Amino acid sequence: MLHITDLQGSILRIFTLLILFYSFIWANQTFTINLINENNNTLVIQNKSFKVGQSAYIKRVFDNSLQTIFAKGYIISTTPKEAIIKYDYQSYTTQDALPTGKWKVDSKKDLVVLDLNYNRDLIIADTHKHYKDIVSKYPQTDHTHPDHFAAYLSSVGHSSPLIEDFMQFCYDYAIGIVHLQFDTHLVTLDCSTMKILNKEDFKRKDNFAKAPFYHRIGEINSNFFGAGSDKVENHPKYYLELLKEKNMIDFNLSESDIKTITSEN
Repeated sequence: MLHITDLQGSILRIFTLLILFYSFIWANQTFTINLINENNNTLVIQNKSFKVGQSAYIKRVFDNSLQTIFAKGYIISTTPKEAIIKYDYQSYTTQDALPTGKWKVDSKKDLVVLDLNYNRDLIIADTHKHYKDIVSKYPQTDHTHPDHFAAYLSSVGHSSPLIEDFMQFCYDYAIGIVHLQFDTHLVTLDCSTMKILNKEDFKRKDNFAKAPFYHRIGEINSNFFGAGSDKVENHPKYYLELLKEKNMIDFNLSESDIKTITSEN
């Protein structure tokens, strides 16, 4: 089991804040708020080909040099002209040492941030060859190697990743997108919501799979019992069931996506 000292933890928190700071500057779009309904915590912005499930962050702009994210949500529905966002009040950069405020969303003071960290992804593939194929599809994206995710899972004792593991890891590493490979499909998710954004065809080349995904760190440490302690025996079936926690699976996967595949642990 991996152990993190207080000093290492402090360094990691500072490093995470730096990642968040620079990704916030370069990797997002901002939009003005058209309408607010505080009764059900929803707001409306102009639709720019957004997709249901995209995460959204609300930032308060004090002046040109001072701003903070104080609410978070995701797009729950769209029309050709508008996108509706459901939100709740929480800081994106939770740090006890940083000042916080109790603000209500204000269309005159606040902006909505979308596509935050969408230039950084995590690829979950079942072999090295498939991983490289997916990397080549997104040459402009900063790919976080799955070794880092495997190390994180080992530190929490989860040999089978949970939805919460993906979301926490993506928060810690400022990752916006997860690409999840099945046998005949590649599914793209917003890593903050784990909502499905896109599905496209994928051509499988290997006839084996590494469980729970391709990585190079050896065996992932596992707790003796509890959630995340079971080994993944069927790569596509496990992740399909996992996605059902956050999605209404409204697309058809082929039979090959749920067949039993020989897993190499």
